[in-house]
Amino acid sequence: MEELSQKTKESVYLATRENTEGVYIDSIDSPQMLKISEPIGLRLPLFVGASNRVILAYLSKKVQDTLLMNVDWDKTPSLIRLSADYIMKDLEVIRARGYAMTSGEATEGTTGIGAPIFSFENTVIGSLNVAGPSLRFTPEKIETYAYQVKKYADLISKELGYRNKYRWS
Repeated sequence: MEELSQKTKESVYLATRENTEGVYIDSIDSPQMLKISEPIGLRLPLFVGASNRVILAYLSKKVQDTLLMNVDWDKTPSLIRLSADYIMKDLEVIRARGYAMTSGEATEGTTGIGAPIFSFENTVIGSLNVAGPSLRFTPEKIETYAYQVKKYADLISKELGYRNKYRWS
């Protein structure tokens, strides 16, 4: 996490799933004056924010459907309007490119890029996320940050015994 923060100069978060929510369990603050600093223990639904949505993307289709079935979309803690249809389409995009990106969903004026972390059982157990002010997330930096966050999430997954045999059904 420290290496990723040093390379991106942005805040880095480690998240895990707890039932229907994603929870920040560790973080490294950006060294820059203007930065994102979310609290450890922050909980949001798995469909809000890059760090959470990337976890949701790699859960089974059955679990995804169950989690999204009873959502009151008018009361979601998101700053932008979300719907089950929007989320399901985004989950397909996330699986295709290997990372999630959201802007202004959980915190106004911020962008986050999250990549999944897998266990030795080849199941998603968390995510690694780079977040910062949206004004710094240019197309070039998004490409670089996405590459870096995926690289470090893969390294963590390999340390946990993941063998690149992700199961999704």
